[in-house]
Amino acid sequence: MNTRQLLAVVWEKSKLNLKSEAAVNYLSYLWWIMEPVLHMLVYYLVFDVLLQRGGPGFVFFLLAGLVPWLWFSKLLVQASNSLVTGRFLMGQIFIPKLFFPLVVIVQCSVKQAIVFIVLLLVLVIAGHQPSIQWLAIVPIALVQLMLMMPLAFIFAASVVFVRDLGFVIPTALQFVFFCSGIFFSIDHIAPQYTQWFYVNPMAGLVQQYREVLLNNNWPDWFYTAKVAAVSIVLWILSIRFYRNNECTITRFAQD
Repeated sequence: MNTRQLLAVVWEKSKLNLKSEAAVNYLSYLWWIMEPVLHMLVYYLVFDVLLQRGGPGFVFFLLAGLVPWLWFSKLLVQASNSLVTGRFLMGQIFIPKLFFPLVVIVQCSVKQAIVFIVLLLVLVIAGHQPSIQWLAIVPIALVQLMLMMPLAFIFAASVVFVRDLGFVIPTALQFVFFCSGIFFSIDHIAPQYTQWFYVNPMAGLVQQYREVLLNNNWPDWFYTAKVAAVSIVLWILSIRFYRNNECTITRFAQD
């Protein structure tokens, strides 16, 4: 199976899964909109109405970081178990093992596109003026996707070889969540720790989303390019690992 055929099968499988997921819900596809709206409403009520934390605009500061983070965490958690979940199909036919995490990546990303649209609408309704800089959300999201893809491949393979990592990964992501500046600004970090803060690529990407959406500034293209470069290296290494270990992954997945 060549790359074009693999991507075509991934796309068809993703569409079928999305249709199946929508079919079991009473609200069908509407739930894809309702879920992020409810998330945003909860954070608005808790932080803006009840706690009155962070001052004016804090809830939008929070949402601009939370929306890309939810994409990151949901995709990686689901992808980490994709090979184990697909072990029965592996035992019946030969299929490139990248197929399984790729399906999760496509499914999560299709739904995330809707979430981003909802976020933009919420910001506009709240009085934020759209600007040409908002177009930069597309390359930032693409760089985030470039980062998540090899991580999804790595996590999926890791869980095949060490099943207990399926429990460790969500906890590790929770730690990264609190280190990504979702609830606080980088201005609250001591200057000597700032460079360590940006070692976490999601922390930097969250800052870029906020600069674009809330401040109508262009992102730091140099930082974004560095994340993209690291992601490409990880992508090449992970692809090579999968190609060299197709049979090994199948054997361990069946155990």
